[in-house]
Amino acid sequence: MTSLVWQDVRIQLTTPLLTRMGQRNEQVRVRNDYVQNASGQYCLPAIAQGSEVWMAISLSMPEVINLQDNGSVLRCTILAKDKDGIEHEFAVSLPQLKVVSLADYQLAPEDELVARRFNEVEAADIQREARLHVRDRNWAAVERLMARLEERSHENPWLAETVSYLRKLLDRRDHEAMEKELMYSSDKLKNRIADLDDSVMFCMSAEAVKPAFLRKKVTQGRNSDSQT
Repeated sequence: MTSLVWQDVRIQLTTPLLTRMGQRNEQVRVRNDYVQNASGQYCLPAIAQGSEVWMAISLSMPEVINLQDNGSVLRCTILAKDKDGIEHEFAVSLPQLKVVSLADYQLAPEDELVARRFNEVEAADIQREARLHVRDRNWAAVERLMARLEERSHENPWLAETVSYLRKLLDRRDHEAMEKELMYSSDKLKNRIADLDDSVMFCMSAEAVKPAFLRKKVTQGRNSDSQT
C-alpha cells in the first residue's frame, strides 16, 4: 500500500484510574472496539496518507479533579511504525483542568470535531442496544431507541441518512436486514478511519469518489448498493 504512512499503531494508557485496586473499572473507558495486545496496548488501524484514526476515552470527572493535583491524570504513549518499518514513539498527557462552576462549564465552547466523534460512538452504543431488541422482536423498545438515534442525528447529516434507512427497515419490521445493518453501522461508527478533511457535511456523490475505506455510506451491510 504505497499511501501507507503509519502501521502497527498502538496506544498505551497510563493512569491511576486503570490500576486502582488492581482492577479496571468504569472510571476510564475506551469507547472504541480496539483490542488490547499482551502488553495492554490498544491496537489501532493502519493510517494511510490523508486519513486519521482516533480513540474516544471517557474519564470519571470527579476522579480527574481529585487526582490532577498529584500530576497527570492520563498519559497516552503512541507507538507506530513508518512505511520503512522504523518504530516511532509519541506521547501526550491530559493537561491540568481548571475547576469551574456548572454554569461556566455549560457555557464553555464545544470542540465540534470531538463532540461529533463522541456522538458517533454513543450512537453506536444505542444501535447495539437496539440490535438486541430487534433480535428479540421487542419493537416497542426498538422504537424508543430509534427516537434517541433520530434526536442525535439532527446535526449530523450522514448519521441522519443512516437513521432514516434504519427507520425504513423498522417500519417494514425487516428484522434480518435491520439486525445486520445495526451491526455493520455500529462497527463503522465505533472504529472508522476518517478523512483528514472530514466535516459534518455529507454528500453521497462526493463520498463515491473517495477510497472505499474512507467512504461514509448510508448503508453498511454487504449488499448495500441500494439505499432504499
